[in-house]
Amino acid sequence: MKTKPTYLLFVATLLLMPPNLWADPVFTGPPCAPNEPGRGGLVAEFSRTQNASFDTIVTNNTGDTIGTMHLNTVNIPGDGSAALGVVPPVFMGQPACDARNITTLPPVGGGGGAGPKADLRIESIIAGPHGFQLADIFNTISLSRGDNVPVTIPDLYAANADRTLTSGGVLYSLVDLNIFLANPPVTSLGDTFQVVNGQLAGLPGMFFSTTPFTFDPNTGFSDPAYTGNAITS
Repeated sequence: MKTKPTYLLFVATLLLMPPNLWADPVFTGPPCAPNEPGRGGLVAEFSRTQNASFDTIVTNNTGDTIGTMHLNTVNIPGDGSAALGVVPPVFMGQPACDARNITTLPPVGGGGGAGPKADLRIESIIAGPHGFQLADIFNTISLSRGDNVPVTIPDLYAANADRTLTSGGVLYSLVDLNIFLANPPVTSLGDTFQVVNGQLAGLPGMFFSTTPFTFDPNTGFSDPAYTGNAITS
């Protein structure tokens, strides 16, 4: 069985967690604040479907989009497809803090247009006395796992009642690394799941929605929760 879901591989670059970051009760901001550099890292994508399309959307410490990296797909003979991208510490003049990975599969059964999409938002969410802030995901991985250690995160797609891929549409997911890395699950391509009210017992720290997740520093992330079948592919 293939065991290659999406993963991040931390690449050591610039910055460690600043000491006494939260000592000031004024909550001045996490790593990757506007005056602090990002760390950057490596993003590797895998699908069991050939000719998948992979895009990494780089975001800043407020969750806003900085720019998009389209990753070149390589088909693996007798297997699926893969792509690799390097997220630099500074992207388009701003610290690269977080990322969204969007994987688009070819249409189910062939034909034109886009097939099913998995839109995965990767965050490190910190709750403080004055609300919620977003920390650098690569720094979070380094502090939790060490440098150059891969972290696998599954891409999930909406599935039909018989747990086959839907013909199209997008399943939006969000992973909070601070929860996810405490007990990383083991998943394989082709695994199926039942999502209830936006969550899965077997994937702690992951949340699923019918629309893109939005961030509010006062309330955190929110959006309509997805209930239904899902599959890694």
